[in-house]
Parts: sequence; C-alpha cells; structure tokens
Amino acid sequence: MVELSILISSYNRLPLIRRTLWSIATYCPKVPFEVVICDDGSTEDVLGELKKYSSMFVWKFVRFEREKFEQQTGLKKLWNNPAVTNNIAFKHSSGRIIAQMGNEMMVTKGAFNLIHNNIPLDQNYFVFSTTYDVPSQYLELLDQFGSNLSPTFEHACKRWPLQSIHYRSDVTNYLSITPRSMWEEIGGYDERYYAGIAAEDSDFVRRGRAAGAKTVISEAISLHQSHRGKTMYYDPPPDV
Repeated sequence: MVELSILISSYNRLPLIRRTLWSIATYCPKVPFEVVICDDGSTEDVLGELKKYSSMFVWKFVRFEREKFEQQTGLKKLWNNPAVTNNIAFKHSSGRIIAQMGNEMMVTKGAFNLIHNNIPLDQNYFVFSTTYDVPSQYLELLDQFGSNLSPTFEHACKRWPLQSIHYRSDVTNYLSITPRSMWEEIGGYDERYYAGIAAEDSDFVRRGRAAGAKTVISEAISLHQSHRGKTMYYDPPPDV
C-alpha cells in the first residue's frame, strides 16, 4: 500500500534530476511512498538514473508519446509540457496523497515528514513547502550526487527566497502535496496550457481553491536549483 506518490515531470535536466532523486532517497518520507516520473521524450538517460534507486524506493517511469500528442492535437511540441506530463504521472500513481515535485528541486532533511504533519483535517487542501533558490555558483559547490547538502548550505540559500514563495502559494511544482480525491475533483491540469505560459500550476491551484481547498505553507525547506530554462512555444499556439 502506498500512502504518498511523488510525481515528477522530466525533460533533459539530468544533472538536476540526479540531485533531485538523491535527495528523495536520502531524506525520504517515513510513510510508504513511490516516485512516478513522466518523461517528456528526453534524449538523456533519465531512466538509467532512476534505476540506480531500485533497491531504495518504489518507482514508475512513463514516457510521453510526442508523436501521438501531435497527431491528436495538431500542435507541434517544441519543448516540455508539464500540464500533460503531470496528468500522465497522476494516472500511473496509486497514493492517497499526491506530492508534486519539480525535476530541479531538492528536499532537505525532514521536509516530506514536516509537510505530511501539516496536513489539515479538512478533506481538501494544498500544503506547500517553503522554497529557496540555489544560485548557480552555489550549485558548483555540490558534487554530482548532492552529498554536500548540509545545514550550513541550506542556511546560506535562505538569502534567496524563490519568487517570495513565503507569501505565495500557487506553484505546485516546487514541492506540494494534495489529496488524490481533490485532484480528481478538479480534473487535473488544463492541458490547453503550453510551454512558455508557465501558468498551468497556478491555474491548477486556483481551481482547487474554487472547490474549497485550504492552503497551508509548511516550514519544510526545499531548494530550487537555478538553471538556464528555455521558453518555447507551440506553432500554432492553442487558443488559451
């Protein structure tokens, strides 16, 4: 039986997701959990990295079928589409509680358990971790497995709150949990959002709030690894 499913959308960020997986294995939840990765057609060996943890946690790997998506929608996929891959990962998960985690996030010691402990008694909720940025020069201090992720390092990163996440609570893909029943009630992500809008996660939360969800900020630190992201658009763009 799985209590918690950790969903991760992945696309060609192998150095980042390597640290992400290391942090999950090192600071894993106390409750039974699984990791579900939906890969958006990476050319990098994300599956090979995931296989390294077969003896440490249960995982599932699903590859997004780009050709099928383009045939069904008439849209040419130029970059990743987290609205689609998050929904696919959810369909392959089995946990009563769903954790969403960006493939550039690292959890610190006790983060999962602190978030889990802050679940409201209400049926519908979002619990968000406080999140800080890790500047690129700090990332260079980490080895490829993240083994220098010390309390001193975490404290230094607190100088860079990520987009005032202390005061915002609408970005699910940093680190958040929500009940499976609520995800099903609001119908998951709106797949009309495409890469470049970067608002599919905010829309997901706002629809949850409209359904009566409570929002909680948990003082459970997660760290966002700075990276040079790309903004790509579908051509032609969907009407959204």
